[in-house]
Amino acid sequence: MTQEPQLIRQEKKFDGAIVNLRVDTVLLPNGREATFEVVEHEKAVVIVPIDADDNVLLVRQ
Repeated sequence: MTQEPQLIRQEKKFDGAIVNLRVDTVLLPNGREATFEVVEHEKAVVIVPIDADDNVLLVRQ
């Protein structure tokens, strides 16, 4: 069973009418801390695919 990252702290940076911005600090299963910059947008979804070589894959629309 894989452990999930544990939230250490969550800092709100901006609360707006369209988007909210926050910075999450988490404790990873390997014991290291990581920081994630999060954009919350109620009517949007974003998925960032990363391949085995750490390349970000983008599709032009």
